Amino acid sequence: IGSEYTLEIKDIPGFELIEVTGDLVGTFQEELQEVVFRYKAAQYNLVQTVSKIDGSEAITASAEDILVYRVDLKSLFNEKLENVLYESVLIESKLPEYIEEITDLTLRRGKDNQSIGDIAYNKQSHEIIASISNIDQLTRDEDITISYHAKINTEVMENTLINVKAKANVLYSDGLDSGVVDSNQVSTKVTGLVYLSSAPKTMNFGKIVYDATIKRVDDVIYDQDLIVNDTRINKTNWFLGAKLKSQMTNVTKPNKILEDSLQYVNDNKVVILNTGLQPIYQSENEVTEVIKTTNISESWGTKEASNGLKLIVDPSKSEVYSGDYYAEIEWQLMEATP
Repeated sequence: IGSEYTLEIKDIPGFELIEVTGDLVGTFQEELQEVVFRYKAAQYNLVQTVSKIDGSEAITASAEDILVYRVDLKSLFNEKLENVLYESVLIESKLPEYIEEITDLTLRRGKDNQSIGDIAYNKQSHEIIASISNIDQLTRDEDITISYHAKINTEVMENTLINVKAKANVLYSDGLDSGVVDSNQVSTKVTGLVYLSSAPKTMNFGKIVYDATIKRVDDVIYDQDLIVNDTRINKTNWFLGAKLKSQMTNVTKPNKILEDSLQYVNDNKVVILNTGLQPIYQSENEVTEVIKTTNISESWGTKEASNGLKLIVDPSKSEVYSGDYYAEIEWQLMEATP
């Protein structure tokens, strides 16, 4: 008397828990204490699973991972009755807002993996909806599987739990109605990520009137900001690096290039860009449970000493020809000192 007790709900194959009366946690008393678990015979089990695209477990995942969600409706009817069919099946899964890029939706029957019924993703309600009718001629002993691929939104913070479950309602041709049956819930913990969320696709230095002297352009026009997002809680420092995939090259004379013409300035440090990866920006260590957005291009200016990408045309380094020139820059994130 007075000792504490804890009761656990048991999964019983072929039965579904519909009600619990009494206290699952309490202390033993002198009077009679009663806890009642009410089950009903189930027609099927509904099993939700999640894995990564390579088949590994998805206990943790980042925005870089493709998640594979699967719901199996496993019939508990061992006896096949040709005249008892699935009259209608509705399987639904309401997805959390953190899930996006829903692709590769399939709805198949178990015995031959053949596509059946209809499955769709409702973007407005953020819900997977799969349905089967008597047109599909599935007998009640057959299993049904839905699957789809998804990704985690890049702006979800580290340690966020992604919880997903499904529910189903089945009506059989003999009039039996399963009622709404819930699946188990699967959970994936988000791992933090530092990533390049935006980068210029085009950068234009305009026109230069060349007179055989050194010319420089400090005011580059670009179409998109250079932005890094960090969803990690422990935001250890990272580096943004840049390298040239091609030097400034004359469009009509591709063998004519402007050597060392692209330079990056950050806090008065000048980096001459070349085909090797070089750090151009370093973040600071920080611990915070909110997403950190670093707009690197926000500090770019129009003066020689200001931050940003510069063009320097030096006739002592290259023979200069008239015409348009182009180059290609690759930006790379590094999470350790290069």
